Amino acid sequence: MRHQLLSFIGVFQLLFCATAQKYRMRESEENLKGNTRSLTVQEFTLDKKFGNIEKGEFMANFEYLFDDNGKTVTSITNDGDINFKLENKYDKSGLLEEEVRLGSDGSLRTKRIFSYDQSSKLTEFKEYNGSGDFRFKVVNTYDSKGNLIEENYFGRDGQSENENPYDKPNGYAARVTYIYDKAGNLIEENSYKKDGKTAGKLIYKYDEKGKLLERQGYPSGSFKATDKFDSNGNIIETALFDNKGVFRKKTIYSFDNNGNIANESSYGEDGKLLLKTSYKYEYDEKGNWVKKYEIPDIEYWSKDGKHGYLTERNIEYY
Repeated sequence: MRHQLLSFIGVFQLLFCATAQKYRMRESEENLKGNTRSLTVQEFTLDKKFGNIEKGEFMANFEYLFDDNGKTVTSITNDGDINFKLENKYDKSGLLEEEVRLGSDGSLRTKRIFSYDQSSKLTEFKEYNGSGDFRFKVVNTYDSKGNLIEENYFGRDGQSENENPYDKPNGYAARVTYIYDKAGNLIEENSYKKDGKTAGKLIYKYDEKGKLLERQGYPSGSFKATDKFDSNGNIIETALFDNKGVFRKKTIYSFDNNGNIANESSYGEDGKLLLKTSYKYEYDEKGNWVKKYEIPDIEYWSKDGKHGYLTERNIEYY
């Protein structure tokens, strides 16, 4: 079992929104320190040989090129059968204007064009296939305070569309609404299918200072998932419940002084430990980690033929 640094509903929440502002890179490429020119990420398994942990099988390769403002202009993914290249174009204000996806042979696969209002809020993005045919669009609506309150997905016929690129649990969403409290904190997200039926719900809870404490997800009523956060915004606990509210699984996280995950422990419905994973890092002179070792408890080694994972980052600075 490999940890992806996303909670049960972390994945669900990421799939909820299609705005350009919420496009996020992989965890290993976020929050880099220094003025970064390029980044290469390689992932490997870890093997145990003669009692020692060694670099094993190559798994994936990711390459990123940044402009002098730190924005990603090119990214290349080589992840098994998934091979593609993304090229981003920005306007003079630094807003994402165009995203082009190319196949491994260099052919155009998709093209997305983004539009903004005078406040630099994303109002719409359209996607076209490699032949230039329109596929779908997403239209955003904001309130007078600039909060995103609704997203609508439209297909080729201009009607509300289910088949958008952000698969929701138990179906697709054609519409997403957002509700805020008086302080402007997002407290609820609701996702709906084309027929108006609920596809999922997310509820957020905050402390008196407005810091996020808990996030609850209800994908189509199939289960309930909760996330709990520390004062730094790190997820420290995730829990999964079935549709009857019965506890099924819990994972607890701890972090080091650099804000990187240090330990992860998963427990089953009987409270017994399922898996414990520790993380170790090596850093460069800028304070960015260049090697991350993800090692499960020795008791679980070789159960699935894997003995942990190694992520290596080669970072080039301006």
